[in-house]
Formats: sequence, C-alpha cells, structure tokens
Amino acid sequence: LHQADADLAASLYGMLRTLEIGLRNTIDHRLRDHLATPDWILSPPQRLAWKDAERRAIGEALRRAESSGSASDTIRSRHDRVVSSLPFGFWCHLFKTAYENVLWRGALERFFPNRAIRGRDVFLRLDELREIRNRVAHHDAILPNRSRRAREAVAWLLHEMTPIPGMVHSRDAFGMLLTPLAERVERREARVAALLSVTTGVD
Repeated sequence: LHQADADLAASLYGMLRTLEIGLRNTIDHRLRDHLATPDWILSPPQRLAWKDAERRAIGEALRRAESSGSASDTIRSRHDRVVSSLPFGFWCHLFKTAYENVLWRGALERFFPNRAIRGRDVFLRLDELREIRNRVAHHDAILPNRSRRAREAVAWLLHEMTPIPGMVHSRDAFGMLLTPLAERVERREARVAALLSVTTGVD
C-alpha cells in the first residue's frame, strides 16, 4: 500500500509540475502584454501594488535568480529566471480578490470566458492543487480522496479555459499535456483504492 501510494504521488507530481510550468508561463505572457512592460514583476506599473506575501516571494526569487545569473544578463533573462523561481503560491494569489481590478479584469479573465467565474473561483482550485502539491513534496500520504480532488480541479480548469489563438499555453495545449497525465493518476488512484479495500475493508 505504501509503494502504491508513492506511485500515486509520483504521478500526481508529474501532472502538477506540468500544470504549474504551463500556468506560470501563460500568466507571464499575458501580463507582459496587459501591463505593457517586459519586467512587470520587478518593475510593476504604478497601478499594481504588491501585497506583503507577494513582495516577499519576489524578493526571495530575485535573490535566487541573481545567484544563478551573471552581471551581463539582460532584463529579459533576469525576468525569466525570476518567473521560474517564484513559488506556485505566488501564481495562485494573482487570482485573489486583492488583484481583481488590475490583473483579473481585462487580462486573466480572458482565459475563462464564463462570465459567472471570478478570480477567486480560480484561486480556490489552484490553492487546493498547491496544498496537494505540498503534501506530495513532504511525502505525506496521498490516498484516493486527495488525488481525486486534484483531478477534479484540473478537469475544472481545462473545462473552463478558452483556447487563445497564437498562445501555445491555451486550453488545447494544456489538454494535450495534462489529459494523459490525469489518466495515469486515475489508474494509480484505482490501484490504491483496491489495496485499501482489501487491507481495511474501506472502499
């Protein structure tokens, strides 16, 4: 059972890793255009005021980026290293109510055409995925209930996203990448559920 759960965690990590990288690149691409600056994280326009948690995350990411870079780096290359160094929580928080006016409206809402959806709806799904990702990273037991919640959150995101012409990280690309990974998670989830049923009598 422990090994089956470890296999389930490994498959979850693959799915969540792909989602995180695709999501952060998509958001970065969109906000560079929307905010009209290639360095919107370190040099945000005046209307974008970072909250304390995001400011701390940016400071830590910048330190990591500078330690791995060189004095001749361009603004663009430094920005790219900061993007890859920021934690998943930073990208989740961009969908919170605090950033609704400056980031959600006119920018991030483009990814979700259903007018009933608000940034907080997206945040709740992403934050659940972040929590499960952290459990995987800390070797906690995953078990079918958590992996099922992760699959449901990913399925919701894929269903609600809209394909964006010219953007490789739109729904169609996400679907091609994430669907087989989610199917692998489901198969390993079923294996854990079967073992639990045998060993504990719990379905």
